[in-house]
Amino acid sequence: MYGDKFDRRPEEHPEEPIKEEAAQPGDPVTPEEPATPEVDASESRPELELPEIPETPHAAPPVVLYDAPRVEPPDAGREKRSGRGRAWRLVAGAAALAVLSAAVASGSTYYLMKEHLAAQAASYAQAAPSGSATTIQPTARTVAEAGATVIPEIYKRVAPAVVSVYVEASRGFYRASGQGSGFVVDPEGYILTNYHVIENARSIEVQFIDGDRLEARVVGTDQMSDLAVLKVDPGDKKLVAATLGDSDQVQVGELAIAIGNPYGHAFTVTAGIISAVGREIVEPTTSIPGAIQTDAAINPGNSGGPLLNSRGEVIGVNTAIEAPTEWSGNVGLGFAVPINTAKEILPTLMAGQAVQRPWLGVYLEDVDEWYARVLGLSTTEGAVVVQVVPGSAAEKAGLRSPRFDRANRLISADVIIALDGEKVTGADDLRNRILRNHKVGDEVELTIIRDGQELTLKATLDARPNNM
Repeated sequence: MYGDKFDRRPEEHPEEPIKEEAAQPGDPVTPEEPATPEVDASESRPELELPEIPETPHAAPPVVLYDAPRVEPPDAGREKRSGRGRAWRLVAGAAALAVLSAAVASGSTYYLMKEHLAAQAASYAQAAPSGSATTIQPTARTVAEAGATVIPEIYKRVAPAVVSVYVEASRGFYRASGQGSGFVVDPEGYILTNYHVIENARSIEVQFIDGDRLEARVVGTDQMSDLAVLKVDPGDKKLVAATLGDSDQVQVGELAIAIGNPYGHAFTVTAGIISAVGREIVEPTTSIPGAIQTDAAINPGNSGGPLLNSRGEVIGVNTAIEAPTEWSGNVGLGFAVPINTAKEILPTLMAGQAVQRPWLGVYLEDVDEWYARVLGLSTTEGAVVVQVVPGSAAEKAGLRSPRFDRANRLISADVIIALDGEKVTGADDLRNRILRNHKVGDEVELTIIRDGQELTLKATLDARPNNM
């Protein structure tokens, strides 16, 4: 939708063909012997000559089970950087645009893109345990067996709280239709979903598992966390609210269940495990620290639906997948906004108020080897200030944008190396610490390197503007 170009995945190297040794000219050729008549088994036969056993070689080096992909450093000859490159890219799939009023059904799950580097396959054969060794014994039931006993009951209990979201959207002269998911958080008619599901919506309708459809309106949005709250008028319909769990208690390996509307297949349930916690998703308009990763199948249309634990509690809001291309579906890498993040701002969104988040007012990049060389830094840790927003807390504190010579070569830039006396490892580290640990109006201390000198500045954090 945004015209991103995607790199091809690295091609696999074909195996080298086995070369046969050709006979050299001049070598004697042994003619084939004619078949000999059958001989008596009692006759003596020549003994086979056994090859000489060589000496025991030195122990072979240990086998590398995993060889981490190597990333080449940036071109040392470049003199100016452009863009704010990020490894992660969010590509919206909320609604495929069609000319004028032509409706085009589409999914609404974001795609997380990043370059895929080829890694060597790991191979490992476990040795048989010795008499004194102990090994971990397999559990009595597989994850699938354990899930089969609880998933049907959870689905019956939670599915009535889940909705399919259908959106008619517009962008300028274009109109489009999209679909997503959501779930009831309050029986009065409040429904939580993703912001990108209802972005630019002209009309919204939600469908419950019993087939009832109700019109919905947006009462609160927060683009930063990709969350939104809808409101329906239930009338005589008795709504069931999902139970919100505690995402801080989520453990890697536990059961994960997703219910949603993938590709328009309403009220589909999929299951897997929690693959990882604490993932960071940071984009210019979206920042989701502590995202939950799962291998439960999540596809376009699952966006906004609940991610559940084995007790049927909502632990996350399904939001994004990572895929090799924009058009790929689930490959086992799904991500959800932690439900505790949603619970912090739900009262504000339900009240129709704007969520205020602390904001320094700078655009940042990680320090790499090129920056370190050009700016004379001794380390590649820190965050380079690539732009200061006019009138922001950063400008008031004295931070400045980079400076270039007449040949457009970088000659000076501020590098933030510490926040409140604690080392800053990179741009994401600084952004997330401000979001998690501070509020609007807090004063922070910034330690920076400028032209080889270490300076200390103090900034009073502003509220992030809605358009930033």
